[in-house]
Amino acid sequence: LREVRRVLRPGGRLVICDCDWNSLVVNTEDRERFGRIFPACCSTFVHPHLPPKLPGLLVGAGLPLCEMRTLGMLSFGSEIEGSFMENWAFRVVPLKARAYGLGEEDIDAWLLEQKTLLDQGAFFACVQRFLLLARRPWTEKEQTLGHQS
Repeated sequence: LREVRRVLRPGGRLVICDCDWNSLVVNTEDRERFGRIFPACCSTFVHPHLPPKLPGLLVGAGLPLCEMRTLGMLSFGSEIEGSFMENWAFRVVPLKARAYGLGEEDIDAWLLEQKTLLDQGAFFACVQRFLLLARRPWTEKEQTLGHQS
């Protein structure tokens, strides 16, 4: 972030979009199984829970936070084809679960449950994306030189 501040022009904007996977909500009857799946899903992220830390990191780098919003990546019902959460539930979860060493019985049961929910119009999965806007402030020297418009 310090390098971003260095190369951003005075008044320049930085936009960050990231998920906090602790915001994940899914329809599942087997919370215990999901408790085994969830760590597998987060296992390949460098920072699966970065958004709460970003305001402080931005301020520390000299990039004051101007605005923050959330955007839910939500899929529900039976018409979810091509969605972010459909890809996550049916492709990403099995890949990460296998790589993490989860048993095929957990993976197969997850996929069967989610396919059944989809067929019943009861599929539900959502994770929050956080959008942050920060600006590089003008330094006193830059203001004095009259570069601010």
